[in-house]
Amino acid sequence: MAATVEVTFRPNRPGIAALASGPKMRDVVVDVAHRGREIAVSLSPSSTAEQREYFADRYGREQSPVRYKESFEVHSFVAEFAGMPRWIATIVNEAPHAAAVEFGNQRTRGQRVLGRTLAALAAGG
Repeated sequence: MAATVEVTFRPNRPGIAALASGPKMRDVVVDVAHRGREIAVSLSPSSTAEQREYFADRYGREQSPVRYKESFEVHSFVAEFAGMPRWIATIVNEAPHAAAVEFGNQRTRGQRVLGRTLAALAAGG
């Protein structure tokens, strides 16, 4: 007959908070976000030569519009989650038309670049 052992777990909340908001956790979180940024860039649609010509004619050759693919940034910060501080990193696209690329609009179907990026990261990407 096997012996029964009773175990009691008492979380060390200050210790967990220090770990979740410490520099090593920041490095891990930011590293994952940068991998996600690379995936997002690889999944991003590229303008065709015809589209680039249209925008150059419309806005002028020297005033080229912001390119979606080149507008991804990683932001990191400490925020409170479930009552404890922890590092959070986000991947954002600052292009003015980023929402149209992600979700679509009247003229185009959404590409779900960030949604597919999240799926790739969750799958181990």
